Order: sequence, then C-alpha cells, then structure tokens
Amino acid sequence: MKNLYLVLLSLVTLYPSYAHADSINLRVNPFSVVAGGISGGVDVGISDHLSLDLDGGYTNDTSIITGIKGRAITGGARLTYYSDSMKDDSFTTAIGVSRAHIELRNKDNEKQIAKVTSGDVKAGYRWVWDSGFNTSFSGGIAQVNASSNNVKIRGLVPVAELSVGYQI
Repeated sequence: MKNLYLVLLSLVTLYPSYAHADSINLRVNPFSVVAGGISGGVDVGISDHLSLDLDGGYTNDTSIITGIKGRAITGGARLTYYSDSMKDDSFTTAIGVSRAHIELRNKDNEKQIAKVTSGDVKAGYRWVWDSGFNTSFSGGIAQVNASSNNVKIRGLVPVAELSVGYQI
C-alpha cells in the first residue's frame, strides 16, 4: 500500500509536465448531494488513455432514525485507464487509494473517531456527450483498513461509484 501511495504522489508531483490542458474533467457524485454532503473530484488527462483523478468529500449530518450525528472528510487519488480515449465513450479500469476521517456522536454526545484507509481496483464505463457532459459508473473491490479506539478492521469490500461530470 505504501508503494502505491509513493507512485501516486510521484504522479501528482509530476503531472503538470504531462497534463493535456484540454483533458480536464470536473465531476460530482449525485448520491452525496442527495444525502446532504458533497463528493467529487477532478480528472486530469496525462495521456489520451490515462488520467490522474483527485477526489474529495465532506458530509455533516444527523440521522433522523438513530439521532447519531456524523461528520466525514475523505480524500483520494487514482489512475484511470480509458479503452478508447478520455474524450470518448470508453470502458475504464482504475486503481486508487483513499483516506477518510469519520467522527460520530450519539444522543449522549459520546464521541467515536474512525480512520479508514483503502486501496481499490474498479472497472466501469464512461459516456461522454458532445457538449462535454459525461456520466460514469464503475464497480470493483477495495482492501479496507479501519481503526476506531481499540477496534481494528481489515478486509475486502465491494465498491461502486456513479458520477456526473463536465469536461473542460
């Protein structure tokens, strides 16, 4: 996992010299907006078939059912390969890493903090319209490492992503 972080960090540092200015996509996860948060990212083309994607998100909400207050801050990076081109409809494959900081408070205001690190691989499809608008759906598997107080959890979990974007 540390080696993957180093590779992605190297690409983030070097990307300005490789970036294609006409291959930048801004995207948002529509489910996060409906749930009261914001989650999205920017995809920067580093070749016709490869992009470096930087993700982030924030949610601050209270569950109507349980009364638990929650706040989450997320961030991540991934490399995405496009079977045709970043500017065209394409099958996609991606490898990425992410980190989340989650804070929960129950009705008695007792606080729990969880830190989650994950690495994932996904496959999907991206549709691009002539106007620049696009949508993508992908699914895959992630290796998750989570810790909260004295509890540690490691394992594989299924992951899915839906995004709506605009390519500038």
